[in-house]
Amino acid sequence: MTRCKNILIIILVLLWRYDVVMAAGAGDDVMSRLRERYTLEHPLIYEDAWTKSPYAFVNSEGEPDGFDVELIREVMRRTGLPYEIRMRHQDTVHVDLQNRRADLSFGVSARYNSPYGLFGSVTLSQFENSLLVPRSDSVPRVSLSQLRNMHIVVSRGSRAHAYLKDGGIPDSTITVTDNMIVTILDMVSRGEGGVLWNTVSMKWLLKKYAIHGYALVPTDIPAGEYRFMSHDPQLLHVLDSVALVMQQEGEIDQITNRWMYPERKEQVPYVMYVLLVLVVLSAIVALITQAIRYYRTYYSHSTLNDINNQMELILSSMGGVSVWTYDVIGGNYAWMTHRGTVEEEYNSFEFSRFYPDQDFYVIHSTVLELIKQPGTIVTKTLRRYADASSDDIIDIEVSMQAVTDDYGKVYLVCGVQNNITDSKAHLERMRLLSERYKTAFNISLGAIIRFDADGNVVQFNRRFCEWMGMKDDTQLQQMKFNIRDVSILRDIDIDHDFEHSLSFCGRMTTLDDYAPMPLTGERYFHVHIVKAYGEDGKLISYMAYMREMTEDVRYYRDIRDKESSTHSLREESELCRQRRDDALRQSDIVMMRYYPEAKRLFYYDRGKGRMVTIPQLRVIQMIESRHMKAVFKAFYHADTLEDREMHLVVGTLMRNAEGERMQMEVHMCPFKNEAGNVLYYFGMCKDVTTQVEMQRQLADETLKAREAEQVRQNFIRNISYSIRQPLVMIQKNLSAYKNDETIENERALVDGIKVSTQRLVTLSDDIFILSRVEAGMYTQEVGKHDFVKVYNESLNKGIQPYRQSTVTYKIENTYESLPLSFDVKVVSRILSEAVALSARYTHYGTVNVRYMYRKNHLTVAIEDNGQGIPPDLRDHIFELHINANYTSSSSGVMLSGLELPICHAFVKMLGGSIDVESRTGHGTLIYIQLPIKE
Repeated sequence: MTRCKNILIIILVLLWRYDVVMAAGAGDDVMSRLRERYTLEHPLIYEDAWTKSPYAFVNSEGEPDGFDVELIREVMRRTGLPYEIRMRHQDTVHVDLQNRRADLSFGVSARYNSPYGLFGSVTLSQFENSLLVPRSDSVPRVSLSQLRNMHIVVSRGSRAHAYLKDGGIPDSTITVTDNMIVTILDMVSRGEGGVLWNTVSMKWLLKKYAIHGYALVPTDIPAGEYRFMSHDPQLLHVLDSVALVMQQEGEIDQITNRWMYPERKEQVPYVMYVLLVLVVLSAIVALITQAIRYYRTYYSHSTLNDINNQMELILSSMGGVSVWTYDVIGGNYAWMTHRGTVEEEYNSFEFSRFYPDQDFYVIHSTVLELIKQPGTIVTKTLRRYADASSDDIIDIEVSMQAVTDDYGKVYLVCGVQNNITDSKAHLERMRLLSERYKTAFNISLGAIIRFDADGNVVQFNRRFCEWMGMKDDTQLQQMKFNIRDVSILRDIDIDHDFEHSLSFCGRMTTLDDYAPMPLTGERYFHVHIVKAYGEDGKLISYMAYMREMTEDVRYYRDIRDKESSTHSLREESELCRQRRDDALRQSDIVMMRYYPEAKRLFYYDRGKGRMVTIPQLRVIQMIESRHMKAVFKAFYHADTLEDREMHLVVGTLMRNAEGERMQMEVHMCPFKNEAGNVLYYFGMCKDVTTQVEMQRQLADETLKAREAEQVRQNFIRNISYSIRQPLVMIQKNLSAYKNDETIENERALVDGIKVSTQRLVTLSDDIFILSRVEAGMYTQEVGKHDFVKVYNESLNKGIQPYRQSTVTYKIENTYESLPLSFDVKVVSRILSEAVALSARYTHYGTVNVRYMYRKNHLTVAIEDNGQGIPPDLRDHIFELHINANYTSSSSGVMLSGLELPICHAFVKMLGGSIDVESRTGHGTLIYIQLPIKE
């Protein structure tokens, strides 16, 4: 009876204190930030489509209405945030959300909606699709293959549209529309066709317009989850928390029934009546059973206390274990102490701060499932924050189970979580160590054999299998043998003669030396045996590492045999050897041998006074990548024992005393036995870094000489043409003057000769100046001068030949006097030629010239809004003799065609820069920078 009273009291308190609880929950940091973001002046903007009945539409009074609108109003009322509802065309709703013109909307959580915003984690309803067809064409169910053969209408950008696209159905075989209501009504009027749309909307339309004779056919399209959509993660988190509370209270189910299943409203009074009868019966049963429970409680207190004491002892001794409970009636979470008392209670939103969003969603979803399935224990591996105010993440394992009362009703869900961060990290470290061990065991360059504590073989690596001539260890595993069975170890007491490790070299001449290993021939091995002990000091296993030395032994044996056979000739060849060494020392030549069977290169190191061995892999690592292909090819020919000489020049990663990467020239010849078989390769290696560098420099100098010669030829060709043109004109005028005895044309011919002569003189002077500047032979006459005076005179001189009444010339002066150190001729020529270029192409408008002097840098800007430089001349104005139109002027000014190249050369000589920007019909901007000191 007491429990029933407590339940009724909790329900009344929750109903009475709901607004107080929401106000307190909204007082945290998240709600404070949301209230600062959304105000009455800038409310939260919610947008939805007006053609989504019954989810969202505009009613007969012109107001927003529908499931979405009512749900948003209730959620906003609970949060207390100011908001505004806007109804838009379906194509603009998600675009506004993406462009931040709207803050909130609803949508199906699917791939095609992902670019427009983030989704909430709470599913508000299921979004299913059906096919609307005349009842005579209906079938039990429609699959994707059947839809492929039907001509149907879908809504643009809908879930059905995306499903058909993913299924390979192109838009050409279907009809895509933006207004499904008009499409459905048009189909009904025609009495044929098919529409693929969401089920609820089509049921709502059929009922609203009293349409009969049509059926809704189920499809294979999976249901979509209808959720909040926004770009504000904090807003989505708060809305999801409110939606969870509304789901627990059944408020969302009521809104869903009102709009999507209105037929369920008639069942509400009956359900309430049945509920009232059940409450009365429960009260009667509670009164009857109260006495029985009283006696049961009295006798169970002692047993319960013992269990609680045992549980407290277990929880206290297990570090990192914590317990929480979920009150099904109150909807609150609570942390429990080790004594079983409530430490602190939280609502769902407050409790979610202990976990990342997705992990709390898993916990809460599991809790709701356990309420429906009491007695089931569910264990999840999740994450949580170290504490509510920290961002540190720890790994936990949570076991959850629903607890029922004496009547089998779930009233509590208990969760026990254990901190598994250290154990998980330990398992990961053990996994990595295991992978490293397997990798090192299998790719070792030698053979590795592992025996157990009794000496029996447990495992081989791949190299040992190759030595034994087997593809895998299956055959070796079938050949059971013990380490003590190896005959070469019988003289060694492996149990007592060594404590931890033992190394020795062994020779196998008979089949019994390494029995039962199937080895044949005379072979030599270096063996290293290690004992492995556990933490308790007991022997765990033996590890034997074997490296074959047969090739090394054979090589040194050959050397020994040859030394004994050539002992009598040693004194005679000593003098030859010394001469050879002197010659090699002077020429930096190193003699070497390469043995294909051993894959090793031997050379004599004079600094160390002994032979040095380098493995083939080490040689390859010392080669530059650009020569790697040639080295691989040479080693391939040598390893296949080809009878051919090899010569190559390769770059290495080694550096000489000057810090340069060394270039080595290698020449190798095969050395054969009496039968003509190649035994090894003998050759020499020489440092040719200096020679290679000289060849490279010679190639660069040759290229530069060719370029200089080409430039010289082009210059001579251009100068020859420019000088030849006035000379030809003089010759023509002289010929005409000689042949024409009349006096009428005498003045014109003399003027022509005068003009050509003047042009020839001007061209010669400019060529002489330009040649001296480019050769670095021009001598500047630097002196202290008033730049303002030179500036005005130079600009007037450059503008005067081209001055027109339709053009306004502005020469701005910042200073009355500016004494600077510069060459007057050079600076005056630069300014006059630059302003002449601007004035030459300006027939209407303005030419504006200004300057600025800052920190020993003079900047001059010449800007006009004239016709601009023609495109065919714009990119070549600093080149020699660009064309005939440029080298003559209608203003009477004699131009050589070298004015702007001389100007550009003078600017470069002073260490400055000149930039010209021009657009046809918009004018020209000339920007000059010169370093000039005061």
